[in-house]
Amino acid sequence: MILRTKDIGSMTIIYLHGRLDLFEAERVEEDLLEIAASRNENHMIIVLEGLDYLSSSGLRVFISLKRTLNLDGRQLLLCNRGNNAVNIFLKIINIKDMLKIFRTEEEAIRHCGCAKTRAHKIA
Repeated sequence: MILRTKDIGSMTIIYLHGRLDLFEAERVEEDLLEIAASRNENHMIIVLEGLDYLSSSGLRVFISLKRTLNLDGRQLLLCNRGNNAVNIFLKIINIKDMLKIFRTEEEAIRHCGCAKTRAHKIA
């Protein structure tokens, strides 16, 4: 499992690549909690498009992270545009009431109100 991060304003975007299964879940959870602690004011967006596989153990990681962030008034948002395997898994378990899932990271950023708006003066 590979994790890449990018910070935009008060958001930390995390890109996951590989398999998030029983064997990787504990390490990924530790990594995500460490990222959350080091960026202790940021909301987090996790991009799922690079996942080859997502198990219920991986889902537990997201729920744990969401609870941790919520204690500090922060949000966890997921986004997944084109990964059909992940989309099917998320639909089967009907998790949309527990986790906020967006198609793109831009939509997730707008949801948090963290996207910077540029004002242009019109003469």
